[in-house]
Order: sequence, then C-alpha cells, then structure tokens
Amino acid sequence: MKRFPLLTLVLAATTASAFAQFTFTSLDFPGGTKTTARSINNHGTIVGSYRIDPPRHALVIKHGQFGPLAPNGLLGANFSEAFKINDRGDVVGDYDDGVTHGFLLRKGVLTTLDFPGADATIAYGINQWGGWSANGIFSTLKGICSPITASSGKMAPSRT
Repeated sequence: MKRFPLLTLVLAATTASAFAQFTFTSLDFPGGTKTTARSINNHGTIVGSYRIDPPRHALVIKHGQFGPLAPNGLLGANFSEAFKINDRGDVVGDYDDGVTHGFLLRKGVLTTLDFPGADATIAYGINQWGGWSANGIFSTLKGICSPITASSGKMAPSRT
C-alpha cells in the first residue's frame, strides 16, 4: 500500500515537469482578423497565412517579424497560403487567380506548379533537399474528383 502514494508522487512530479518545458506564444498578424501557422523549420521560421480583409495571403514569420510572402506578385494579389518551409527557406503552397495553382518559392523566385488539365493544384510538402510534393484535383464528367500527386515534377495517380 505504501507504493501507491510513492508512485502517485513520482507521476505527478514527472507530469508537472513536462508541462513546465513549453511556452505558449500567440501568433497574430498586426491588424489581422485571422492568422494561420502551417509549418516551422529548424531555424524557427514559420509560414502560413493571414487575413486583414478577405482574401488570405501567404505569410512568413522570421525572428518574430511578420511579413507577407512575396507581396508584390501573384501571392499578394489574390488568395494565397503557404503550407511548408524547409531549412533552406524554400516554401510551397497555393494561390488562386480564378484557378488554384501550387507554388514553389525558392531564393525569391516564384514557380507556379500546375498539373496539365487540373481544376486545382496545391503544393503541400517540401523536403530538406528541395523536392516538393503536390496534389492535383481533376473533376470528371460524373462530378467525381480524381487526385493526382507529383514529386518534384513527376506525376503519378494517387492511391485511394
């Protein structure tokens, strides 16, 4: 019976110390009505989106400073969102100019990622070496969406 109080004390101390290791930080774009963080790399750079008035725009937070991602181009004109960032600073996401396109932003150069004939393309992932992955959605005549995936430009049907 004496082991139960000792076990309880050990578990309580372990749990309390685990909670003490974390710090909560609110991420609110100045003046924004919505801020979404999607990814953080090993350097602490965060990407996602912010909204002041619709639509949302791709966002980067670096060293605690908020900024739109490539605001003077396609990402700043209409809806855009960043989904992933790697340690090299390469970012993938999507933007919409009437059609949803995937994008890769590498060293300040924006590359549009589109599947030929797709209704929408969204880039969701990027690895540390710059290899990206994206999904393309194709609507069929029967109204069924058929996803396609790509990895650094090589397309293949998705497994369902």
